[in-house]
Amino acid sequence: MAKHGDSGLGYEIVKAVISGEITEPITYEKIKLFCKKNNIDATEKHMRVILPNASENNHSPTYKKYFERVG
Repeated sequence: MAKHGDSGLGYEIVKAVISGEITEPITYEKIKLFCKKNNIDATEKHMRVILPNASENNHSPTYKKYFERVG
């Protein structure tokens, strides 16, 4: 997985949610805007899959679960 920011795109998004820079519900458009604003060079595919992957328990043994799926 490509590294974005200090620790990875998922972690950068978590920090942005905690700080209030990204408001919930989190959407692709909000992630895209966040990446553009912070000069994070993430591909469209990476931005589109980061939320499903970050909420999946079995995605990868090394991938952290950052979010909980709702609805």
